Amino acid sequence: MLRRILSLAIAFIMLFAVTVSVCGTNSGSLSIGKGGNFVEIPMTGTIGAEITLGSGSVNKDMAAAEHMTAASKLKGKVIASVNGALFNAYYDAKTILSFPSNCARTYGVIIQNGQSVKGAGTAPLLAFTSDGKALIDRVKVNVSMTLRRKDTVGIWGVNDYYTDAASVVLITPECGYSVALQTGAVVVHIKNAAVVSVEENAASAFCAAGEKLVIYNSGAWANSLKYSIQPKIGNSAEITTTLTPDRTENQADWNKVVTAVGVNPWLLQGGKDVFDQNGTMEAKMAKDYTAQRTFAAVKADGTLLIGETSGTFASIIAYLQSQGYVDAIALDGGASSMLNAGGTYKQSAGRKLTNVLHIVDYGSASALPKQTANPDIVTPDNWAVGFIDTAYSQGLVPSGFDLAAKQNITRAEFCQLCYKYLETVLDPADLTRRLNSCGISYRDAEASFTDIGNDCHNAIVQAYRLNIVSGKGGGKFDSFASITREEAATMLSKLGDMLGFEYVRESTEFPDAAEFSSYAPGFIDKTYRYGMMDGTNTGFNSKGYFTKEQAITVFVKILP
Repeated sequence: MLRRILSLAIAFIMLFAVTVSVCGTNSGSLSIGKGGNFVEIPMTGTIGAEITLGSGSVNKDMAAAEHMTAASKLKGKVIASVNGALFNAYYDAKTILSFPSNCARTYGVIIQNGQSVKGAGTAPLLAFTSDGKALIDRVKVNVSMTLRRKDTVGIWGVNDYYTDAASVVLITPECGYSVALQTGAVVVHIKNAAVVSVEENAASAFCAAGEKLVIYNSGAWANSLKYSIQPKIGNSAEITTTLTPDRTENQADWNKVVTAVGVNPWLLQGGKDVFDQNGTMEAKMAKDYTAQRTFAAVKADGTLLIGETSGTFASIIAYLQSQGYVDAIALDGGASSMLNAGGTYKQSAGRKLTNVLHIVDYGSASALPKQTANPDIVTPDNWAVGFIDTAYSQGLVPSGFDLAAKQNITRAEFCQLCYKYLETVLDPADLTRRLNSCGISYRDAEASFTDIGNDCHNAIVQAYRLNIVSGKGGGKFDSFASITREEAATMLSKLGDMLGFEYVRESTEFPDAAEFSSYAPGFIDKTYRYGMMDGTNTGFNSKGYFTKEQAITVFVKILP
């Protein structure tokens, strides 16, 4: 028994050959395999992490020193830096670089500001939350786009591109390269969480700063048309990343993740060796293969360990278990291995790196990085609050209407408001009389369009029967398109005519009248004279869109 105690004590001394403590952070050398180093960091509630990318791209690399220079510009004190997800280090730098075949393409997952900039699917992750926790687990990374706060489109990958006809991928500025596309691909350009253009049959796509691209291959686009979930210019398009851990009891913490990096192999979960759950690994990634490795682990009390060693995964796992670490993940290894503690390299990288994870003490909990949220399209502007309250009190808002106040209203939703207004201001018998005498049956009106589906179906049909709205031609109503200001003026002027509105002001000359569609000038003039719509700072802005709060305001203003 004494011999066993002595051997364990010697092993402990060998594992921690040198230990230095600075401000609660311990660093020292390891005697795993051929040696190594570690940094142990108590997660005090003021510590988080950020990732630097090679020239701002997940597919470009730069020297470790350049990553450290970039890290020096971060707010807070950098405690430790380590290489992150593995990447293609064997591209031909002497020829023209291209994505995906000849570049420093990153594999695995990288999350910044709560959003994936590389990868989707299931992978082990090392993550950091907005309240200063370090987490490790196997996690399902789900990226999706929600159109009009209603229809959700699954994203296959982020800054990856697939040739499968049914694929939908997200390309962000972090891709860093032009992407060659399959025949029939459609590129949806998104800025500020709204669709700004839809480019069909594009041969290639490049994502500029300030935008995101959702690329549909031909089959996926055909399905979007078939099931009426296609994006339309002006629609809200909210892109989100959700993380679902194996241990769902920790979901609340994973909902707060700001920064994460992940790639196989997974080492520990709940103190148990889970290496075999990685599946078949290549020879150099086998459990008993000796190589330079970097890794991260977390104790039950939240303490984080970043380490590097020349050893086997088996020896790393055994060491971590002996020290009470419960969750662990391997990072990239080989010549990519790099560990910097407090500005000193404990292990220097043998090549340029696409991504480096920096552990940072921000000094206070309030200074920790936060998730980047989509723009708030729900909360009304101050000027609109009173009008919206009145609309609800007067029964002008249809049941189930999604009042995301600053979201552009669709053609179908505008019909919904129009018809609800008629139901509010007209006696039911009068409305029925008008419908019965309109000259077109409900069934014939339905048959006029092939694309109205169930969304605001009755309101569209009845508005069409009353000659308030017309279609786009070819049997199309285009329900999900965001209504333009000149289209809204057209419908409102017809509504005013039907109800016998009187002019309340004289005509005006809008400075952008040359931009009106050929059908629009008379309707715009009449709507202005009825007092329904005003101009903007630059004119009437006929091709601009109408938000829901603007639309509701109009109907409140024209109440009897």
